[in-house]
Amino acid sequence: LDKEVSADKIDLLDSVAFSINKMRENILSDIDQKSTVQRQLALSNRKMELEIKERIKAEAEIKVLNEDLEEKVFERTQELEESNEELQKTLTNLENTQGQLIHSEKMASLGVLVAGVAHEINTPVGMGLTGITHFLEITKDIKKFYHEGKLSEEEFEDYLNISCDLANSINSNLVRAADLIRSF
Repeated sequence: LDKEVSADKIDLLDSVAFSINKMRENILSDIDQKSTVQRQLALSNRKMELEIKERIKAEAEIKVLNEDLEEKVFERTQELEESNEELQKTLTNLENTQGQLIHSEKMASLGVLVAGVAHEINTPVGMGLTGITHFLEITKDIKKFYHEGKLSEEEFEDYLNISCDLANSINSNLVRAADLIRSF
């Protein structure tokens, strides 16, 4: 069916064929575009899947790191609490030791003071004891000489002079000891 087509005559069938061909070209173009879009969409989906997997993996790693960190924080907190308890015990021991040292120093100072006071008091008391011992001896001798009838007037006067000196010495030493005791 060869039909001659003239340029100025287009029949209805040609017009339909042309329209169908145009539609076919549009459909083929749309199919190509759809395929391209589907490939791009598939590629985009793969990229998104990879990103999602990477994010899930990163979140899992972060979760593990957070758990490790929480555990380390808990352990260090316990260590710090134990260390603080030990330091508190040490501080208490040091305070007790310091109190004992202060007490010991006070006692040592008191000992030195008592020794000094004892020495200061011992001197006049010792002198008084020496004097009274001497006084007792010479009195005993005078008594013996008197009972034996061998006591001369000169010996008795010596005895009285020595007794007076000894009494004054004993008195002054006892007054000095009393003053020292009163001052302390």
